[in-house]
Amino acid sequence: MDIIKQIGPLAIATRFKRLLDQLIKDGQKVYSDQQLDFQPHWFPVFICLIKSEQPMSITEIASSLQVTHPNVIKITRSMAKKGLIKSLKDKHDARKHLIELTAKGKQLIPLLQPIWNCFESAVLDIFEEIDYDIINVLDRFEQALFAKSMYQRIAEQIENSKMSNIEIFEYKPEFQKIFEKLNRQWIEEFFQLEDYDMKILENPQQEIIDKGGFILFAKYNNKICGTCAMMKLNSKSYELSKMSVDKNCRGNKIGKKMVLAAIEKARLKGADSIYLRTDLKLQTALNLYRKMGFSQTQSENLKSDNLNRSSTGITMKLDLV
Repeated sequence: MDIIKQIGPLAIATRFKRLLDQLIKDGQKVYSDQQLDFQPHWFPVFICLIKSEQPMSITEIASSLQVTHPNVIKITRSMAKKGLIKSLKDKHDARKHLIELTAKGKQLIPLLQPIWNCFESAVLDIFEEIDYDIINVLDRFEQALFAKSMYQRIAEQIENSKMSNIEIFEYKPEFQKIFEKLNRQWIEEFFQLEDYDMKILENPQQEIIDKGGFILFAKYNNKICGTCAMMKLNSKSYELSKMSVDKNCRGNKIGKKMVLAAIEKARLKGADSIYLRTDLKLQTALNLYRKMGFSQTQSENLKSDNLNRSSTGITMKLDLV
């Protein structure tokens, strides 16, 4: 039973590593049989220096091979111990060291070339046997990873997975207490609760919804842990306000999903712009708003102007058209 094969795509890195280990092992055996003092992991640097036909810096080698700087250093140190390469100073920059093949290294080239031709023929035999050009697939696979790394792809999947577990729903009168609780928690964590805050929090139906705005909630793991409001400024613009996420639920993309839902609902209501007031010390919120497309703008007549803390804040705007 081959567990790695059964696992499928999840084990792709392990599958590549297993193939690599087998190829390296067979390569070492071939060099040993031919009584050649050469290691398979030297090949990329060695061939790079042959193709270059001139000394190269570690950085140039790493760039040519598209591998890391430390990786090249490790290989060159091993090759230098065997006397295959040597280091010399750049004529134009004494601080820069260049690498080139030694006489011993160059003497290996005609001995290695016939073996490499056999390596290539063996690979082509496999391609013919399986009726597939793996090199073309590897080229496309590498291009896809260069365009977007595996880290980025996995991070996106994790974010999407978290967001898929978040339920967004609208305000009902029975949710007034949770609306107040979430916002009080957030405001008291960063600011001072003001009279205007309480006016909104105790009367969201009259102060927000009856005036053309709306309130959204987020449920995560069966718990209501986030809320935000869109307060209508005029027929074409809203103010994003009273956004809060329970501190025990932060880091799960709840704020992002609420903002996206609020923006879309405002768009459907005919809004062409959304404003908000925030503070420079709220870096997490600032980063979120910027990712959503908000940018700093001149102060407008916003509902939050009624708050004393608005004097230390900044105004941001998102254009929807």
